[in-house]
Amino acid sequence: MKNLTNDTSDSIKSTFHCEISKKPNLFSIFFGSVVGILVCLPFFGHGRLLLLDWVQGTNVPFFSTSFYGLNGGLTTSVLISLVLAFLNVLVGGASTWVPFLLFFPLATFSIGRLVGGGPWRRLAAGILFVVNPFVFNRIFVGQIALLIGYALLPLAISTLINSATADKNQWLKLVLWWALLTSLSPHFVWIFGLPIGVLFLYELSACRQKISRTVLWLFSVISLYVVIISYLLVPSLFTTLPSTVGATSLNLYKTVADPFLGLIPNVLGMYGFWRIGPGPVLPKNQIPGWIFLLLLLLAVASYAFSRSQTLDDSGISTVTRSRRLYIRAKLQLHHQFIVIGLVGILGLLLSLGSQGPTGALFSWLYDHFAFFQIMREPQKFLMLWILCLSVFFAFGSERILSIAKSKWLKSLTSLVLCVGLPIAYAPTMFYGLNSQIALSSVPSAYVQADKLMGTGQGQILYLPWHLYMSYPFANNRVIANVASGMFSRGTITGDNVESGGVSTQSTSTRSAYLEGLYAKGSMINDFGLLVEPLGVQFIVLSKSADWASYAWLNKQSDLMLVTDNATLMIWENTKFNSENTSGTVKGIYSAGHRVFEQSPVSYEISSGKAGIVTTDIPFQKGWMFNGAQTTESPQGLVQVNVGEHGGTLRFAPWNAVLVGYIISGCMVFALVTTIFLGKRNRTSKKDKAI
Repeated sequence: MKNLTNDTSDSIKSTFHCEISKKPNLFSIFFGSVVGILVCLPFFGHGRLLLLDWVQGTNVPFFSTSFYGLNGGLTTSVLISLVLAFLNVLVGGASTWVPFLLFFPLATFSIGRLVGGGPWRRLAAGILFVVNPFVFNRIFVGQIALLIGYALLPLAISTLINSATADKNQWLKLVLWWALLTSLSPHFVWIFGLPIGVLFLYELSACRQKISRTVLWLFSVISLYVVIISYLLVPSLFTTLPSTVGATSLNLYKTVADPFLGLIPNVLGMYGFWRIGPGPVLPKNQIPGWIFLLLLLLAVASYAFSRSQTLDDSGISTVTRSRRLYIRAKLQLHHQFIVIGLVGILGLLLSLGSQGPTGALFSWLYDHFAFFQIMREPQKFLMLWILCLSVFFAFGSERILSIAKSKWLKSLTSLVLCVGLPIAYAPTMFYGLNSQIALSSVPSAYVQADKLMGTGQGQILYLPWHLYMSYPFANNRVIANVASGMFSRGTITGDNVESGGVSTQSTSTRSAYLEGLYAKGSMINDFGLLVEPLGVQFIVLSKSADWASYAWLNKQSDLMLVTDNATLMIWENTKFNSENTSGTVKGIYSAGHRVFEQSPVSYEISSGKAGIVTTDIPFQKGWMFNGAQTTESPQGLVQVNVGEHGGTLRFAPWNAVLVGYIISGCMVFALVTTIFLGKRNRTSKKDKAI
């Protein structure tokens, strides 16, 4: 009976390992899903996940101001915003945490495809790639778009590795990957651009093909990429950014050093995120001697190069039986190791920003190339180092496992090395980052307030005036202002960063006007009249952060208190022009003119006496009236000189945005069609040959 049991057990194990070897991608997805469930376990309930840069309310618009280019021409988040808005309608509050859950299987599948090989190699790479301090920090602050790009990066790198020597269809796939990553976060212009540059220089130095073909490859990829991201580039030519970017930003978001070990060890250990508080408690702060675990990780990764056998059989698929294919596979693996290694080292250096050995180069690029200023937070480059480390750790682990003779010893070593070591380095990843983040139940007062105020053209001024603040219902964690996604009406909220000694980086005159009013609020008794030009019909004060400092609102003669509960206070502005609440009327009326909204980028001004009409539209470069430039009012609003017959007020950059969308969409369609037809032709030729 005992022998029968052992035989049955061995048979089950053999079948299991056989299935894993047949479907390694499914295995990667499975263990990634397990990790994701363990991390997101506290989120399986009612409520919303609200984080520093991740606040999805109940009223998420499908088409945000960014879609129209009204956010300074920044359109990079349009695609993911549409997806998230649809997800919000589909699953409600779960839409705030499902993307984080999906990140893990996507990332483990992606890195598994890059490293290839057996289950232990994929497991080692996958665990380290998703369970590390970089991912920990980005989850805590809620940068899901960046994380999805990070998850897809290995697939893009896999396409890149052989693209220069492959057929031109592979070039087109590379362009599509680069464009997809950029649509998630504009930082991938440079994060993925760096590996492309590394591969170009490597191909030139290795002389694997004619120089002219390598140059043609680079020129083609960059040219097609520039065209495909037209929707990002074209609008920026016609308007101005909503915040300043310069030396102050570089200093504010610089990579931080460990207080004891310094900068480079901190970055080697996948740390260095600029925001050091409040929260979270980092894994290294709860692991005595974390640096020794890091050294062990690096030692295992270094073993991938042991005994000068980088090209041993562990990296070669069993299907390459002929001598010629065997040598080609070895050379291919060697090629991948060099490229990924160089990318990782350069990513590590650039993640130091204006500090470290490459600090002068980084500063020069930042000062002389405006588009490079999107890398004001250089630590994002660190994902290239983590990808490199994960790949070498996987191969190093597999080499070490090959030393073990007995099955029992090999299984034990596999679990300790491939699973135990990465998890021991960042053990607080699980169960909501060790219970540091959890779902929040948004008070019903917000829903009731939305019903009370209803819909209409009148705006809501939401206070306290902060871009980030702590809320009682979010366990007093500092998160982004929740107002924009909670109300059906347009909402004016704080855009002041208030970090690192910097009060604000906003370029909005409207915001500066409001901050001036807040500063002398105790001396004002007609606040409603002063904010009426901004189209403010309601003022909502959340009883959070420094809300008590706004007590002077109770003394205003033109504000009527309509709600006061444990969560919110709401006043209605009695000076607000009641006509603004009906139909599509919008704006301030002067000399008999009225302003009608036709779309977020087009308004019709009726006939009347010639004079100045001030709308409640926030001013930015690009607003035109009957083809002429508009001016900015003292309150930071669009102001036009209107004749008797009125006219049309349009946001001219919208035309550029629309052209950019059309060009980008057509280019995507053309590349996908070309790739499909090319693949179909190759299949047809193979069938004919058979």
